[in-house]
Parts: sequence; structure tokens; C-alpha cells
Amino acid sequence: MKYEDNIYTVIGIALFAGIFFFLYNFAGKGCSHSNCSELKECVDQLKSNSAQKRACAAYNLGKMEEKPLDAVPMLIDMLNDVQSVRIKRGFDRYYSLSSPAYEAITALGEIKDRRAVEPLIQHLAGSSQSLKLAIIWTLKDIRDDRAIGPLIDSLTKKDDDITREASRALKEITNEDFGEDHSKWQEWWSQQGSQ
Repeated sequence: MKYEDNIYTVIGIALFAGIFFFLYNFAGKGCSHSNCSELKECVDQLKSNSAQKRACAAYNLGKMEEKPLDAVPMLIDMLNDVQSVRIKRGFDRYYSLSSPAYEAITALGEIKDRRAVEPLIQHLAGSSQSLKLAIIWTLKDIRDDRAIGPLIDSLTKKDDDITREASRALKEITNEDFGEDHSKWQEWWSQQGSQ
């Protein structure tokens, strides 16, 4: 009787372990595990009806070794795609809340294509805090002078995170450091225009 009980216990544990292994490794795959590894596949997924697939495709485009410049116009078109999705990035263990727009902005920062600067600037004013921060980080990564004026304007916001990150971006783009002092940045920027 003891032998049979032990066998059933071992079988039960093995079955439970197998189900857990399957769910952990396959059922909850994140963006890094999606089947979008080639440019064409990812671009096709940007057109998907699934916001999750669009977000993951944008994420994967940003992680490609060879910069997918052909995808930049489609990523720019996603800046209004703010439907909330839960995704796993890279080898993250947990899901996080995101949107196709957030992942597109992040991908544009990885690609660093200057065609994205004007559309990003246009979205800076009317976006949520998380999208504003992502836009500021992306503008910092692209390092284009067209972003300086809008970033200086961001220093007047009542949001400490926005002003801090805008100040960091300005420092990175200009190699100047006036902290979060809007008037000093504005004065410096005015002097640059007259030179």
C-alpha cells in the first residue's frame, strides 16, 4: 500500500511540475518571445488588430541590431495608439502596463531617426505623464536641436519628474547645465538664436 501511495504522489508532483513548467515558459510569453524577429514580420504585426501584438512588434523593432529605418513612419503613426496592454519586456518576470504608443516612442529612441523629432514634439504637450517622459527620453537619445525649445517649455510644468527629465535631456543635447531653471535656459536659448 505504501508503494502505491508513493507512486501516486510522485505522479501527482510530476504532473503539477509539468503544468507549472508549461504555464511559466509558454503561456505567458512576453514580447521578447514573440515570433516577430524579422523586419517584415514585425512591420506586419504593427498592422495587427491586437494592441498587444502592435506593442510587442514596436518593442522588438527597437531591439533589432540593424536599425529598421523603413518602420519609422509606421512607428510615428502609432503615437496616438494609447490602448492599454500588459506586456513582458525582454526577460522580465512580470507583466507591466504599456501601450503601443509607449513602445513605439521607446523604439524610436532606440532607432534615433530624426524624422521622429517633429511628431514627438507635437505629442509632448497633450500626452499622459508616462508618454511625456518617454518622449523626453527619446528626444534626448535622438539629440536634435529642434527639441531644445519644447524641452525648455517643459521646465515650466508643475510635474517634478517632467522638469527633472527635461533638464537632463537639455544637458545631454546642449552640453550646457542650467539645472531646472527655465529662465536661464530661455536666456541661453535666446542668445543661441542671435548668433
